[in-house]
Amino acid sequence: MPLKIDAAVCSNMGKVRKNNEDNFYFDGLYMDENTRNQGGFYHQTNENELQIYAVCDGMGGEEGGEDASITAVRGLQKYAASEAHPDENQPLRDALQSISDTIDQNARTKGFHSGTTIAMMLFNGNTARVVHVGDSRVYGMQNKQLRRLTVDHSEVQRMFAMGLIKEEELDTHPRRHVISQYLGMPREDALVSPTLSEREEVTAETRYVICSDGLTDMVKDPELSQILAAAPNSEEAAKQLVLAALRNGGRDNVTVICLFVKPQKTGSTRHEGKKHESKSRKRRRRLAIAGMILSGGIFLAALILFLIDHVFL
Repeated sequence: MPLKIDAAVCSNMGKVRKNNEDNFYFDGLYMDENTRNQGGFYHQTNENELQIYAVCDGMGGEEGGEDASITAVRGLQKYAASEAHPDENQPLRDALQSISDTIDQNARTKGFHSGTTIAMMLFNGNTARVVHVGDSRVYGMQNKQLRRLTVDHSEVQRMFAMGLIKEEELDTHPRRHVISQYLGMPREDALVSPTLSEREEVTAETRYVICSDGLTDMVKDPELSQILAAAPNSEEAAKQLVLAALRNGGRDNVTVICLFVKPQKTGSTRHEGKKHESKSRKRRRRLAIAGMILSGGIFLAALILFLIDHVFL
């Protein structure tokens, strides 16, 4: 059975940058060249069998980053419309490598170097998987417990894994924004190596956040968790997270997708049938009683006439 997802996305240029190099793929919607600096906000409830949501954080300067992120979301739109199995490993890897090659070729043609991160969730039926390249993130929340579902492809994350720095240094290290994987890498340097999670069955009341580092640089996990848990719906969650990033400095573009999995209403037709059946029974019972009363009245009248004719006369 397809999932029912209350979904919202909010993108903002921030308080320091003069352009928005972020973009998003909101199950078919994204920001074009004329609207991305104005930001974007969308909200919908989706019950499609296949749903794809992603955040892309472009880099490479004004034109380079914007071009990379919009090329990525357009590539996702093409992929979603294709006949490829959308949540299987090899089609996903091939699609991301193709997007990466296109970004690199466009940049070479225009004489600059650019790239973009991507953090994505694919829902297929009642399962989901997470795909990411770079340091844009995906979070999940169940029972108000926040869990980070991605590990940054970054220099500091590699250093931490090797034991060269402590966990508390991850957010302050001078090389924290140096990423080791991105879409747009020249093939002669390396092929794109996305991290793909296993498919997991999704349960009702689970909440997800997909975001660029414009959020996570400004809003740390405890505050993010508090806002996400308190929000009554995805629309309010996305708005409040972006406002928190702006309130805390807004030093980068910030894009947030919030996905709230809603319980499916099951058995409604059956219950309505029972109500119908119950009303019908009551109606039949009333008619039967009325019929019995009428029959009894007719019998009584006939008896009275009989007695008059044969007894009293």
